[in-house]
Amino acid sequence: MSKKLTLLILLLAAAGLLFLMLLFPKQSVAQSEGGAIARISEGFNGAEANDVSDFPAVSADGRYVAFYSQASNLVANDTNARRDAFVYDRQTGLTSLVSVASNGSQANQMSGEFSPLAISADGRHVAFTSFASNLVPNDTNNTFDIFVHDRQTGATVRVSVDQNGDEGPFEANFPDISATGRFVVFLTRSRLDPADTNSLYDVYVHDRDTDNDGIFDEPGAIRSTMVSIARDGTMSNNHTDTSHLSISADGRHIAFASFATNLVNNDTNGQIDIFYHDRDTDNDGIFDEPGAINTARASIADDNTQANGPSHDPDISGDGRFVAFSSDANNLVPADVPACNGSNCTDVFVFDRDTDDDGIYDEDGATGIRRVSVTDAGAGANGHSRNPAINQDGSVVVFSSLATNLGDIGTVFYKVFSHELATGTTSLISEGVSGIWANNHAWRPAISGDGRLIAFSAMASNLIPGDTNGVEDAFIWIDISTPPTPTPTQTATPPPTPSPTPSVQPPGEGWQQQTLAVRGTTGVNAAIGVDSQGHPHISFEEQANGQSELKYTYWDGVIWHTATLDSGRAPAISSDLVIRSDDHAAVSYQAQDGSLVLATWDGVGWSRETVNQSPGAGNQIAMAASPVWTYPEIVHYNAQTGELQHTYHELAWVTNVITDSVSAGTRPAIAFDSHGNTGVVFFKANVLWYARFIGFSWQIEPVLNTSSGSDYASLVYSDSDQPHISFYNAASDNVVHVYKDGAWQNEAVNPAGVGGRHTRIAFDASGTLLISFLLQGELYLATHNGAGFDLEILDTNLGSGASADMAMGSAGTPHFAYHDFRYGDLNYLT
Repeated sequence: MSKKLTLLILLLAAAGLLFLMLLFPKQSVAQSEGGAIARISEGFNGAEANDVSDFPAVSADGRYVAFYSQASNLVANDTNARRDAFVYDRQTGLTSLVSVASNGSQANQMSGEFSPLAISADGRHVAFTSFASNLVPNDTNNTFDIFVHDRQTGATVRVSVDQNGDEGPFEANFPDISATGRFVVFLTRSRLDPADTNSLYDVYVHDRDTDNDGIFDEPGAIRSTMVSIARDGTMSNNHTDTSHLSISADGRHIAFASFATNLVNNDTNGQIDIFYHDRDTDNDGIFDEPGAINTARASIADDNTQANGPSHDPDISGDGRFVAFSSDANNLVPADVPACNGSNCTDVFVFDRDTDDDGIYDEDGATGIRRVSVTDAGAGANGHSRNPAINQDGSVVVFSSLATNLGDIGTVFYKVFSHELATGTTSLISEGVSGIWANNHAWRPAISGDGRLIAFSAMASNLIPGDTNGVEDAFIWIDISTPPTPTPTQTATPPPTPSPTPSVQPPGEGWQQQTLAVRGTTGVNAAIGVDSQGHPHISFEEQANGQSELKYTYWDGVIWHTATLDSGRAPAISSDLVIRSDDHAAVSYQAQDGSLVLATWDGVGWSRETVNQSPGAGNQIAMAASPVWTYPEIVHYNAQTGELQHTYHELAWVTNVITDSVSAGTRPAIAFDSHGNTGVVFFKANVLWYARFIGFSWQIEPVLNTSSGSDYASLVYSDSDQPHISFYNAASDNVVHVYKDGAWQNEAVNPAGVGGRHTRIAFDASGTLLISFLLQGELYLATHNGAGFDLEILDTNLGSGASADMAMGSAGTPHFAYHDFRYGDLNYLT
């Protein structure tokens, strides 16, 4: 029976099973409409956390989540039997202990208690509170202090100190940290500022770099400044509320709640109010100058009516414009009627300091307040709402609420909601598996800068499958309707090129890039595929000490998961990755004995099988996923026989010979046309060749005369089954596009004489031809414009040893995985 007939018969038999076993996230993840929930407080050995985890905080870029936990199994060798501070890295899936001394010693007392922690925008600096006395030298006050741990250097410093570094006698709590980690706000009764003589709980900001040299925590270049003061510098006449403090990204604006009546004029309501303090009203970049500060009240109605109830939990947006808070008052907005068993509900509000949107804050008549714990129709929540968190630009607010009317929710537990200010839409975040109601409380939310990632803690056991530990856990929810949370690529200046040349443009808006792995030499030979859900899968090599590991990572819509497929290998061994027709990833690679191995994810784990046992079979591998068959097909060079071979599955794995005496060291390409016919491109005797598997044999034809050194071929078929090839042509020293339109035609992709390697070719959703390639350490994307190619630089300064791969997503957009040779990183771009 022919190979194609076998494919057709088995396809019909298996038609009902195809596409049913998608690559869903691990057991600790549950998906819901528009978002997915994952538990991040999990043991390092895959077990559930063995104790409580809570108070999560999210870095602005959404990559890192800090939290407290009493669990002893989140990291290896956690032996102090204390509540500690941890950071979870969504990209690597790793959790690290951060409440440690600079030498790595574990804390000798608890961290956290009822005070939150905070993390800088890039996740480098973590501010937390701890009772421990061994995290820094000379900690003798026997109380809670505020510490900052630098995850890059490993250093831990105490910041609840005065300008001389001396400790205070009283506890310090409720830290928050600016974007860079330079400024830390906290609450204490200690006198850390000479101007503090009121013996009350006051708000302090600690500056870790008063000489502005970019070096934090130098002796003589630190200062703690009291900021719970009036605009004329008058100290508060009552305590700051022990609920929450918040600082803007630049450290200029601080929000807090206070019992004081003298921070603003006409404060006569006798309630805890929300205040915000501006440290630089003259906009000269110098903070805390006398006469250039201001304190104002946020818990007031639009007509300046004072709140008739206490307010708590302030959170300020990264840009300092918006202040979110909770309040028992019912006179801050119209139509705030008693809805909690005949009593006033605690609601969540947002105060806008710039309603005319002119960039000038706190102008008369240009501030306003709105209630956000509301239904989509604007009705107030029928249960208490608390603990708001607001994102960078104030567009999204998250909060916890007992309400049952903010959606189809019949439970009386606290739930986490998000509210979009632009649309007025309120959405349930803490939804149980398969849309059922959560069976216990979810609260204490935090939010990323773009509002796509929300962290919270929950006692509910049905937010994900298999939650059986019976304790409060830390979770994240992420919007999976949009791409992962990356950092936009920086615009690069294109290099001068000789004329004539295709137009070269820097990367346009919308490109998003992530560094996935950093280990010195990682990301080598990266290969990428994209599943039907638009999730990227990447195989890559990680090299160290003369050996390498073959690794695989994929994005499940929430986090990256990584596995090791093979270890103890020689460096730079060939491999490739595809996504099969059943949405499972398959990786082919050369084993240590030189044979050809295929590793396949089956939805539960990885299975490995040797598909060609010849000791030289696994060289220069290229693989393609069949459109009509579950198994991929592989074309590879056999170093033992000198043959270009084709391996495919027909009841068993079968290998046939395409040709002999191919150019050693050059990588072939393989693809399928719309009928499932196999096409292969390869180099032999300084000629580019094209082969098709027709019936029982290969039909081979020459395409273009080249020269020694030509390489990096890639093949794709158009909708009309016209073959298109990209490759580096050593004869002209550039990237060339070849296609068959009756006869073979060719055109330059970039100017002759400048080079180009690692080409990949594909069609986007509109049928436009795309070719990616590396040139002089820069990643290019060439887009055919009908007459030639427009060139776009996607990333720069990657080094001469970089490598790259491109795959098209289900939406017809390109995804890239590439090795940054200069830093040894693995990068992902879409």
